[in-house]
Formats: sequence, C-alpha cells, structure tokens
Amino acid sequence: MTALADGNMEFSTSYRVRFTVENPVPVAIVIESLKAHERLLKKSSKFLESVYDGLHITSTDVYVEEIVDGSWVADFLVKYVIGEANEAQARQLWQNIVRDNTRMRTALAVGVGALLSIGATSAYNAYMPDAPSQPAIEAYNSVVINAAGDINIPAEKVEEFIEQNRNNKQVAKDTLSALKPASVTPGSIMEVQGVPVDLTLTSEAIESLPEDMSFIPPNEQDDIYSDVSIYVSASDEDSGKRGWAGSVPNIIDNRVKFVLDDSIDPRVLHGRVRIQADIIVHKVYDASTNQYRAKSVTITDIITPETT
Repeated sequence: MTALADGNMEFSTSYRVRFTVENPVPVAIVIESLKAHERLLKKSSKFLESVYDGLHITSTDVYVEEIVDGSWVADFLVKYVIGEANEAQARQLWQNIVRDNTRMRTALAVGVGALLSIGATSAYNAYMPDAPSQPAIEAYNSVVINAAGDINIPAEKVEEFIEQNRNNKQVAKDTLSALKPASVTPGSIMEVQGVPVDLTLTSEAIESLPEDMSFIPPNEQDDIYSDVSIYVSASDEDSGKRGWAGSVPNIIDNRVKFVLDDSIDPRVLHGRVRIQADIIVHKVYDASTNQYRAKSVTITDIITPETT
C-alpha cells in the first residue's frame, strides 16, 4: 500500500484471463474485450466494498500489463485508491484485508465472475425468453459462489451483489464483449488464472449466448401523438414541471405525470379537466413484463382547451 499526497492510500492487485482458442483473434475483438473487461473490473470495486467493512474505494484504474499470444492471455493491473477518515484506519484495513494479495485477487475475480454470471444470464434470458435456464451458466454461478466461500465471503454477499445488478443491460453488453475472443473458434473457453479456484466459463455457456445485445429494446422510448384528448386530474398554475397529472384515454388509462412544454403557460390550462393536445409519451422498458410502461407525458401543444 502506498500513501498518496492527499492523505489517501493506494493498493493494487492483478487479474488474468486466458482464452483457449485455436484461431487468431482479430485486433478489433481484442480491443473490444479489453475495454469491456476494464468496465467490469471497475464495477467490481463495489463488490469489494460490500464484502469488506470499512473499505471505501474512491477511484479504480485498470492497466494492461501484458498480452500473450497463443491461447490469448491478458494480464490486468488494477489500482485502487482508498479514502478513509484517518491514516490509522487505512493502515488497519491494510493489515486486516489488503496486504493478503491472494485474497484480494480472488475477491476481485469473484466480483468480476459475479458480473459475468449476471450478464450471461441476462443475455441468455433475453435471447431465449421461453427456454429453461442454461445449465452451464447456472453451474458457473455456483462456481462463483463457491469461490467466494473459499475466501470466507458469504454466499449472501454474492447473491446480494447479483440482485443489485440483475437488470443492468450494460453488464450484459460488457459480458458479451468481454467473451468475444472465445467466439472466434467454437469450443473455446475463458478462465481466470492466478487464483486458487477454478473460475472457467465453458464453451457450452459461451456458445449459448447471442453475439450482441442489439435485439434488446432500449431502456426508454418516446411515442408522439397529435390531437388527442387528455384528462387532467391535478394541475399547478405556477409551474408546468410539477403538480400536473392525468390520463390519456386509449393510450394511458392510469394516472401519470404530466409536464408542460416551456411554450405553454400553465395558467391557461390550470383548472381544466379535458384538453385536446399534442403530446409525447415517455416510456421505460420493464424487463419483468417485456413491455414498455408510461413514465410521464409532455404536453407539447394545445389544440383546443375544453371548458369542462
């Protein structure tokens, strides 16, 4: 651990992945995989914080130490800056947790492994929504939890981290990108090296995944409607951004938040129940129902403000 000028402390650990592939991996795929691994490694810092009480990571930097030809090996150096209330607390963390680099390296591998499990599960479920769970992916999830147990991280901590990130589409995209070198040759695997546990993603698990997430609907979408009737159940004559709500029959029957465009004077509409207007319905994707649901409605223009 190194003391920094600002009073924080810095420590580093390593992460090594090996792809067993027969064919050369294109440069573009190598770069895509490295960038995806960087994002997953950075995100795994939250896992380390969740399992080690008192560890507060303020920044994470990822470096590629070496890329080895042959079966394609990538060595990463991960540097963390920890900020604590005082130097004594930081040094206590060092004594209790950080200086055991084998444990930290394994904890990092477990964190990334949990993210890969989340991403693989999400991508598979989205790609094959009506299919049963993929046994190879389920087996990998169990391997990650068992690896955590080897360094005394409770299974509940891993499961909690998985639950927090379960519907994270970026994790799913990064997982597919990180695993892409294995898509060059059928039968390829990816394993984490340098840890005393077997964290291998099998070819069966990798080949069950889609090539990318382009088929997944975006998180949000906007639908534009012209000259429709809307019903106002709440309004505010002093603001067009708050206090407005209502419904749009045949489009949104339940109550939803309304927002007035800046060109509309809220005093003109305040107190009116029915309005003929142009609107934009803002929707968010609900993965549990595989449908979009309305989040809010922007009233962009008034056609005829009714008097009732």
